[in-house]
Amino acid sequence: MCYPKFECVNCYRRYKWKRGLIQHLRYECGKEPQFICPVRTCDYRACLKGPCPPFVCNQCGRRYSFKTSLGRHIKYECQKEPSFKCTLCEYKCKQKNAPHWCPQCPRRYKSKSGLMTHIRYECQKEPSFRCDICNYKCKQKGNLKLHMKNRHKIIGFPIFRL
Repeated sequence: MCYPKFECVNCYRRYKWKRGLIQHLRYECGKEPQFICPVRTCDYRACLKGPCPPFVCNQCGRRYSFKTSLGRHIKYECQKEPSFKCTLCEYKCKQKNAPHWCPQCPRRYKSKSGLMTHIRYECQKEPSFRCDICNYKCKQKGNLKLHMKNRHKIIGFPIFRL
């Protein structure tokens, strides 16, 4: 199966998931931004949805919420040509597809443990955890801890399932 496979008929942006295309059509395509980034010099598009991610790539300007995500971007993506091409369509990607497929959805993982974590906590499940400050929702306790630490600068708070 080739990704991304859901394409906007108005602007031709492509999405891996149908819900991504639906959100794009509902909130972005042909619409004025609902939120404005408080940083005057920032032209980062995702800042229109909330606070700017603090970690910026010096080569291309992309922003990331986590330092590890920026590091992964620099190592594997930034300024690199796509080296893997789909044999069925024109889609190209920079990393070889992971060998472990989820049987319920199109997600792939490099390790079997990553796949098992996905199946146990994420795949086709509603979020189990919610931030009481901003209503951020996630499916894993660790993600809520990271959110609280990075977004709200709070460490060591009680976490309860929804």
